[in-house]
Amino acid sequence: MDGVVLALRVLVALAVVVALVWYLARRVGGRVADRTRETEVRVVDRQSLSRHSGVAVVAAGDRRLLVGFGEAEVRLITELAPVPALVRTPEPATPAENPPATGVPRRRAGLAGSVLSPSTWQATVRAMQDRTVRR
Repeated sequence: MDGVVLALRVLVALAVVVALVWYLARRVGGRVADRTRETEVRVVDRQSLSRHSGVAVVAAGDRRLLVGFGEAEVRLITELAPVPALVRTPEPATPAENPPATGVPRRRAGLAGSVLSPSTWQATVRAMQDRTVRR
């Protein structure tokens, strides 16, 4: 009989702890998630200047900051002007009787910028070579 009472007390205590954790997670957890969404910070681009230093463009909300970084510190250089939203305009279609002026065959003109485009792979190889060169 004592074993049953002890097991029942343990289950009730466990249920109270789980309910308390669930309540606190619902009450406090939503506020923490909302704060992190409001102040989203991400690195837009960065450029190394030496082995341990460089500059980076950081997006914090709707602000763009140019920061310099080194081994020991990060310093704000300047705040950049806001970037207007990029709006893509469709390119005018090339008539079938007039081939593109770049000398690219008609069937490859539609691949520009895609994974299937040879120029995309060449640019990727050049970028990887630039990143792996020791300076």
